[in-house]
Amino acid sequence: MKALKYFSILSIGIIIIATLLSSQKKNGTYSEKSIKQINVQFQSKLNNFEAKLFTFEKLLNSDFSSKEVFTSYKNLRKVFKKTGLYIAYLDPEANDRFLNGAPLLKIMKKTPELSIVEPKGMQVIDELMGENIKEEEIKKELQQKVSQLIKNYKNIKLYVSRLNLTDRQVFELIRQELIRITTLGITGFDTPGTLLGIADAKSSFSEMKMLIQAYESEMRNINRIDLYKETIKQFEEGIQQLNKDDFNSFNRLIFIKKVINPLYGNIKKMHFALGYETIDEVYFGKKTTNYEVENLFEKNFVNKEYFTTYKVEKNHEKVVELGKLLFNDPILSSTKKMACVSCHHADKAFTDGQKTSISNAGEFVKRNSPTLNYAIFATKYLHDLRADRLEDQYEHVITNPDEFNSSYQQIIKDLNTSPTYQKMFSEAFENKEISTTTIDHAITAFIMDLTPFDNDIDLYFQNKKAVLKPEIKRGFNLFTGKAACATCHFIPLYNGTVPPAYLDTESEVLGVPKTKENQKIIDEDLGRYGNKRPKEHAIHYKNSFKTPTLRNIANTAPYMHNGVFNTLEEVMEFYNNGGGAGQGMDVENQTLSDAPLNLSEQEISDIIAFMKALSDKKQFDEKVNLPTDFPNKSWNQRKVMSNY
Repeated sequence: MKALKYFSILSIGIIIIATLLSSQKKNGTYSEKSIKQINVQFQSKLNNFEAKLFTFEKLLNSDFSSKEVFTSYKNLRKVFKKTGLYIAYLDPEANDRFLNGAPLLKIMKKTPELSIVEPKGMQVIDELMGENIKEEEIKKELQQKVSQLIKNYKNIKLYVSRLNLTDRQVFELIRQELIRITTLGITGFDTPGTLLGIADAKSSFSEMKMLIQAYESEMRNINRIDLYKETIKQFEEGIQQLNKDDFNSFNRLIFIKKVINPLYGNIKKMHFALGYETIDEVYFGKKTTNYEVENLFEKNFVNKEYFTTYKVEKNHEKVVELGKLLFNDPILSSTKKMACVSCHHADKAFTDGQKTSISNAGEFVKRNSPTLNYAIFATKYLHDLRADRLEDQYEHVITNPDEFNSSYQQIIKDLNTSPTYQKMFSEAFENKEISTTTIDHAITAFIMDLTPFDNDIDLYFQNKKAVLKPEIKRGFNLFTGKAACATCHFIPLYNGTVPPAYLDTESEVLGVPKTKENQKIIDEDLGRYGNKRPKEHAIHYKNSFKTPTLRNIANTAPYMHNGVFNTLEEVMEFYNNGGGAGQGMDVENQTLSDAPLNLSEQEISDIIAFMKALSDKKQFDEKVNLPTDFPNKSWNQRKVMSNY
């Protein structure tokens, strides 16, 4: 009970005030009839889900048959998906912790000491439903988890039932649900045991259609009934596609292309046409997604600025130019031979092509160089997630004895001896001095711009490319379906930053072997467990590593944190066999399922074709003219030590 009371009286007051204010249109009128109807139905859904939970619990405590329980569970999920979209929007923390969080151990945030939280909610129950529920141990655990959910749900309901949705929030929650369906629903993330994600999406679509139907008269009043009818037609087309409830054969590519993206755009158009306030008008902080974007695969769908302290301003191009120069300049290292570009080459998607990177002494370190393309989209950095911001990552490189072996103080002192650098910093940052912050922000600005979003898949979903090769289409559907790749590499970023909120970057335990030849011996690198952050020294993080983006993966071999695999074929074979545990390795905390994927050679080939299609069209170069006006003449002859 106490765990759920994390909203202060002040927080609730702010929510109530914001709710009252944002119920108004910009012209000062209200849509009382529509929103009143929606809130009555919302309260009904809350009660209905609770009733279905009690029915399901009662059945579990009886002499049930597996068929009876599964039928009851499917009915429970239908009501859950018609209720969950409201709760996930209104109380995302409670949703994640108690109602529908992933079935994995987590660490509590904002606590002074390490605190591990057991998973709870519908995903945990779904995973158990995929087991033999007649087995006594599974049956007891299922009964316990359902009883626990009922207790937690009562508290969640007590809180959210006191809230009244506003018109603004209705449109926002529909768009959030469209993101969730695309990234977590139809991919199987939300239903790890039963794979009922397609049926789930149908229930959500029915609920969202009902919400939009409440605005029919208002759309008529503003002479936009055409937009309303088009939107309803898209919901109906989506429901029709979702009627083909077969997880493996469902055509996710067409569903996203023909239904999700058009709907995502039209919901925004309706919101704006009706004149309701938007999130940007009532909340002025940084947001993870850009509400004005109409396509989930557009360049600015996820907001880069959220993930950094750097704020893009009018001198951005000059800041990027300076950042590129610093990125390529060995002046930042103690030897004046090593630069960021030593381990991150533009033609290899800013990796270095080595199994593991090379130190300033010419020796191999223990980890592979990760790509910097799209690296901005994360809430934690480096393979072991020990850095909270992209800017924090640089300090680890600068002070590392194997890398730059320097300090910010020394770098600032050295850069200040160059009139060229002094001028460039002054122009880029409007007369600010060379400092830790301006150095960090310059390099960050450069890395932020390594995000063209112009590969064949992007262009297809952006309606800039009409046709994809058949093997790429099949590969996309396998990647987001049977192969379960998208349950860790979330589309459209294809990394581990979890949608729809994009507030947390995941790490996974895969059982990565030490050598390719003997895949029953795990690599000794402890990963996140050994990142020297006391609050993350949890046993379930042993051998856990950041989930990287798969964008440009064709250019970033070798693969895994230790570069153990040379080809995508080797990587796919590893996953197809169930990771380390699936091949007989003793990995107690593996987060990857150890069950074989049973992918055929053709299916593996199709997935690889899709992954290769994630390569950007835009090419970046490393051509810069390094300043040669340092008083130390030897520095003016400096050359970069390369890992080629």
